[in-house]
Amino acid sequence: MGVLRFWALVKGFGEGLLLVIYLTYRVSRVSEVVVGRVYAITSTVTQGMGAIGYLIIGSLLSIWGGHITWFVLSALSILGIVSSLLVLKKQLIIR
Repeated sequence: MGVLRFWALVKGFGEGLLLVIYLTYRVSRVSEVVVGRVYAITSTVTQGMGAIGYLIIGSLLSIWGGHITWFVLSALSILGIVSSLLVLKKQLIIR
């Protein structure tokens, strides 16, 4: 049970960090004129991706079980964080 809690912690931290980086980047790049349009599009995409995420998680749970599923999701969260940081660093937002 300790391994599952560890990966749950890693995934939660990764998702939180990725969300903060994404929202900060989005606010800094979008002009005031189109904020509503951008928000509507990103909300729609986020809801659609949530449904796809449930499908993927359900499939992984059926195939591999809970421990490996949490490991895979945690690894994907870490990859998302690293890629976001690299993109932000490349665009000189983070120095």
